[in-house]
Amino acid sequence: NTYNPKVTLTHNGASPLVKKYFMYTEFAAIPGCSSVDSIEVVVNPVPNVTIATRNICFNDTTLITPITNWPDSIAKTINWLWAYNDPLAAPGNNQSAGPIGQHRFGAPGTYNISVTTNTREGCTQQLSLPVLVRSLPPSAFTIANNRAVCINEPIKLVQQANVGSTG
Repeated sequence: NTYNPKVTLTHNGASPLVKKYFMYTEFAAIPGCSSVDSIEVVVNPVPNVTIATRNICFNDTTLITPITNWPDSIAKTINWLWAYNDPLAAPGNNQSAGPIGQHRFGAPGTYNISVTTNTREGCTQQLSLPVLVRSLPPSAFTIANNRAVCINEPIKLVQQANVGSTG
């Protein structure tokens, strides 16, 4: 005796999948009197997206290109909303729409970038990725022989910055 049967469906493809289910019913008190009902269920795909990023240095514009593993004709129908969680971003510059996330962070640090994808059928996937924005290496130097130098004569440069930081 099963009332209100439930099924959990999974689907890893890019196109909607149609499943047909049959339900056989019979009266317990009247054996042999049965009926068959069927229903077709359309299982729409959830966006199959992965995101990754490379090393990012401060003042770089971060580009994040997602991978969908879907044919372009279907992948192009996905709506994208990126959130950069950058507290120093100007109003309106902390989000973007489109298949490629693009942002310039206001300071070095770790940021949690997220993207929400929606298919035309209304299926949603949300991903997040911590991103480390590295400080620029300090670059300061002086010229040791600051007198006039002739051609073919070396100029001696002396480093004045501590380049041991990777933060």
